[in-house]
Amino acid sequence: MFHYASKCLLSVLFIVSVASSAVLPSSQALEPRQGACLSSLVRPNPVNNVGRISFQRYIDEPRTTGERADASWAPNNLIDVHMTVPTNVYTAQNINVYVTNRSTRGNAIILTNFQDTLLSTQPRAQIRITVPGQTRANGVVRPGMASPCVHLPRLDGTWYFQVEQ
Repeated sequence: MFHYASKCLLSVLFIVSVASSAVLPSSQALEPRQGACLSSLVRPNPVNNVGRISFQRYIDEPRTTGERADASWAPNNLIDVHMTVPTNVYTAQNINVYVTNRSTRGNAIILTNFQDTLLSTQPRAQIRITVPGQTRANGVVRPGMASPCVHLPRLDGTWYFQVEQ
């Protein structure tokens, strides 16, 4: 009797769960790559205050020196970031970003603008630069590279970058 009751209960629970998941609005549907039961949770922001590096002074530098600004960082031992800020950054609002990824897994660099340097403020603008993972062909390892010209929607506040993962 217990076996029959538990079998019926499991069948009912399965039908209810299938029916309830079928009526979820598209805004709460699972992402194809997610494959988990977290459809009603908000997708987490990949940006936090851990490991962020400010590059605002390189944006401000061409205004004071009249020359372009170059800066390089290695936020971890697999990714290198190089930025070139041209002298016309305040009129064009563009910077060149070169990212090298020596990991086999793709990653991204997130550029984020905050109003100030306080840890409690929310981002005002975000730009995501996707960087593919390294590849191997004919015994040669080629790092993943991205070198976009990035348009910054605003130049005030403080700009930071960080590795997404």
